[in-house]
Amino acid sequence: MTDTYTANATLIIWIFVSIGLFAVMRPNRALVIACVVGWLLLPRAYWNIDKVLAANFGMLVGALIFAPHKFIGYKFSIADLALVAFCGGTFVTSIVNGLGLYDGISSFARLFIRYGVPYFLGRAFLRTREDFYDAARIIVLGSAAYALLAVWEWRMSPNIHRHLYTYFQASFGQHLRWGFHRPIVCFPHALSLATFFVWTSLLAVALWKTGRLRPILGMSPTFYAFLPILGVATSMSLGPYGLLLGGLGMMWLWQRRRWQVVLIGPMLFAAIWMGGRYTDYTDGEWLASPFTYIAEDRAASLQYRIDAETLLIERAKERPIFGWGGWGRNRIIDDRGRDAVITDGLWIIFLGTYGLFGLIAFYVYWCWPLVVCMNPRAERAVDLVLAALLVGVALQAVNFLFNGFLCPPLSLMHGSALTLLESARRSHAARYSTGYRRPVVRSRAIQAVPVPTTRMIRW
Repeated sequence: MTDTYTANATLIIWIFVSIGLFAVMRPNRALVIACVVGWLLLPRAYWNIDKVLAANFGMLVGALIFAPHKFIGYKFSIADLALVAFCGGTFVTSIVNGLGLYDGISSFARLFIRYGVPYFLGRAFLRTREDFYDAARIIVLGSAAYALLAVWEWRMSPNIHRHLYTYFQASFGQHLRWGFHRPIVCFPHALSLATFFVWTSLLAVALWKTGRLRPILGMSPTFYAFLPILGVATSMSLGPYGLLLGGLGMMWLWQRRRWQVVLIGPMLFAAIWMGGRYTDYTDGEWLASPFTYIAEDRAASLQYRIDAETLLIERAKERPIFGWGGWGRNRIIDDRGRDAVITDGLWIIFLGTYGLFGLIAFYVYWCWPLVVCMNPRAERAVDLVLAALLVGVALQAVNFLFNGFLCPPLSLMHGSALTLLESARRSHAARYSTGYRRPVVRSRAIQAVPVPTTRMIRW
């Protein structure tokens, strides 16, 4: 067991630092800085509280103390109800599995702070387009600076976290690939860092193309806007490469044709994959076999994940509705008390832990902005920057199938994007709502009759 006193003390101190940011800065900017800096620099500690809980709890307390007025006029959405159902379902899971009332309450509180706090704060604080752009710029700047650290670890070795907090937070053997090191910095895993660079790269390209980036410390926006892409390049992983290329392609299609239907593809793939795997309609080998022509070791790794997923699905089917609950009861344990197979994908973790109810509620919450974007009234409000964020959300829905990485800054922007889309849909409906109907002109005599023309519905 490593020495984690420094890491645990840092987590506790950061809670008070987050609260202090709200006292000295504008609430919107304090929220984004607390979320981004906490996610990028806090350690991964092996204690009752981790970096996500520490950062989110500090944000929540600071928001309630210094900016409670931001919650006035909050309008609920279907995604809000789905997220509350997901968190509340854990309480039912604990009761059904006989884990007790205390376990149910603590599970609800832990999931709400982990998933609900950044989302609801993004919905309440980042309501305007300028707030959204400002948050996007802060996130891109943080990602650009972090890319430089990733490049250093890629060339030297992943040891920044060890130098700061006296221990390495993952298995070092996973970070040697193709003659280089996979960077991790202060993230829980190298793939978690890579996926962070993917969606921030999309935001950076959109902000750069729309001219919304400014020079920083004499650096041209063109220079630091493409640093997150360099961060993706250092990941040494085919998955992030494919996500980045797919995301850029989706943004190109949207810009050329305003074809928001491209967002349906990732949602359908995720739904078909989960449904097909759960019903045994497909064994998943068709996905791993093409990778044998690119890198056999990567194909073997993906095939192992699919085989492990098959065993975990059978375990989850023993408690299909509300799952097994916490404490690793959804896992497959060998005779020595260790995991017989590795649990990777977030969807299979939620399926085994919270059952079909929790899994469906979570995906409804996560994909709801993509559904709202299909509405023509909301789609008119989508510019390239908002489209980039929605593409990142769609790609993350696919990434949840194979990885279980949480990203609070993305949850924050996810909530802000939904607020913008819902506001556009409501304002457009209110603007064109009227008691008048367009008159049906049947003769010249009727044409001469003046009719009200203001605020009429245009179909």
